[in-house]
Amino acid sequence: MRTALTAPDAGDSAEPAALLLRQRYAAVFRSMVVVAALSYGSYFFLFLALGVPAMPWVNLFATGLCGVGGWTLARGHTRLALAVMAVVVLGHGIPATAVLGWSANFHLFAFLFVVFALLNPEFRLSTKAAISAAVTLGYLWLNQMSPPAEALPERTVAVFRTLNIVMFSGTVSYLALFYSSAMWGATERLGAVVAAERQARDNLASIFTSAPVALVLSRLKDGILIDGNARAVSLFETPLDETRGKPAPDFWVHPEDRGRLQKLVQVQGRADGFEAELQTRTGRRFWAELSASVVQVDGAPALLVGCTDVTSRRRADEALRRRESVVRTLLDAAPSPLIVTRLEDGVLQFANRPAAEMFGVSADEMVGLTAPTFYANAEDRRAFLHTLRQDGRVDGYSAQLRTRDGRVFWALLSARLFDLEGDPAMIVGLADVSAQKALEEQLRTLATTDALTGIFNRRHFLELAEAELARASRYGHPVSIAMLDLDHFKAINDSFGHGAGDGVLRGLVTLLRTKLRSVDVLGRIGGEEFALLLPETETAAAAATLERLRKAVEAHPFEGEAFADGRAVTVSIGLASVNKGESLTDVLQRADGALYGAKSAGRNRVVVAS
Repeated sequence: MRTALTAPDAGDSAEPAALLLRQRYAAVFRSMVVVAALSYGSYFFLFLALGVPAMPWVNLFATGLCGVGGWTLARGHTRLALAVMAVVVLGHGIPATAVLGWSANFHLFAFLFVVFALLNPEFRLSTKAAISAAVTLGYLWLNQMSPPAEALPERTVAVFRTLNIVMFSGTVSYLALFYSSAMWGATERLGAVVAAERQARDNLASIFTSAPVALVLSRLKDGILIDGNARAVSLFETPLDETRGKPAPDFWVHPEDRGRLQKLVQVQGRADGFEAELQTRTGRRFWAELSASVVQVDGAPALLVGCTDVTSRRRADEALRRRESVVRTLLDAAPSPLIVTRLEDGVLQFANRPAAEMFGVSADEMVGLTAPTFYANAEDRRAFLHTLRQDGRVDGYSAQLRTRDGRVFWALLSARLFDLEGDPAMIVGLADVSAQKALEEQLRTLATTDALTGIFNRRHFLELAEAELARASRYGHPVSIAMLDLDHFKAINDSFGHGAGDGVLRGLVTLLRTKLRSVDVLGRIGGEEFALLLPETETAAAAATLERLRKAVEAHPFEGEAFADGRAVTVSIGLASVNKGESLTDVLQRADGALYGAKSAGRNRVVVAS
């Protein structure tokens, strides 16, 4: 097949090389018409000024004809324009010969050569072209500037005629030489362009034949099959020799698809990724992905269609959609909350009904939301994702989540990674463990706090004190520990009952909490005895703090029957600062000894252990 394919919008069917040469001479001819009009116009005014009979009107008529020639050329009527200009030259010849001699008829021809030389790139770069242009322009100038014969002496007119003949002879010589040279160069260039075009067409035909996809070429107006490659023959199971030059067989299962494809090509200039169901000559159906565009074949528009069999891909996609539907049904039927999110941006792709109810949102509304909005603490999600990326799974991760209305609850999360349409995603199962967390918190509180006063119990205070002493020893920071005991507490219990005593203990703890720092640790060791841990506090500062506490207790008005008579509550305090390398047991023993000293010295005082 040797079919000429060109761009879809190429309106001219001429060969590119011939078109280029024709455009070159058209430009020369347009320039010639303009200069001719100017030339004859100049003659009109010159002869009119010199009073030469008839000549001004002849030139005015020639100028008008030049205008007609220019108008017809602009309208695209090249042959008519040439005829008009021929009438101008011949019509001007008889009167011009009577005045200036027969050489006057050649000035337009000479000017044509000058313009051609100036437009030709090879001529512009040659020395001979410059000489030829100079000689020809000199001749034209002399011809244009020659006055009428009757206005000059006979000898002067003879000189002008002689110069005209000499200049014209030189011009004709150069014209013959360079016109033949120009045509030879143009022929060589035209041959090179034609050879390149022929090679391009051969390459295009080779690409068409060996393309890895089925290619079919048909006339746009009537669907006549022009050609097809071997892939098309194999795909459609149709011998090409039997169908070439005839209407293309009806390979469309749904004929309206061909109309939609043609409409796309007409509107957009081409169509890509168009899928349709086709059939072979034997009736076998298959799905194809089509690409189409309009090309020029021997000057007429044709439809070039590329076709790829995508039946296997369509079946795989359909099977994938069916599997997704099954999985979605299973997830939605699961009794536990389940959500599916993309890993990178956390956008929810699916949520079943239990998950939607957990967060107070409908299942449809949850799709498109981002998972971070459901975490009460952003750090929980970062730690969760870090474990998931590292291990590929997460089991039993506890985090606080938030419902749509802002309610925070504890949840247990388990997750697995999987591929979702080419993107990493995760499926997360959730369980609301708020009740379990509340119970754990309650048990923790019971195990670490004193039920009567709400402060740390003896066991937890000792744990915190051990940890603080280890930290202080590591960094060389000071720590002080004090033991506090209510004075005459037994008498209150004996006289007013244990209820009154419990009230005093609670009141004392409330007062001490308002006077202590947030880093200070207060614990009930037993009965009416308390221990106080003062981190980052040396002996003198600790003693001053304890003295303020003692005075605050003594001045505090405790409520109850026991204090109706204005009786004051006092405390005795023993203080010990931790020495380097000293254990907690040793420090407590020294503080307890200082407390005994305060009791022995009369109570209601602070004693510092030595």
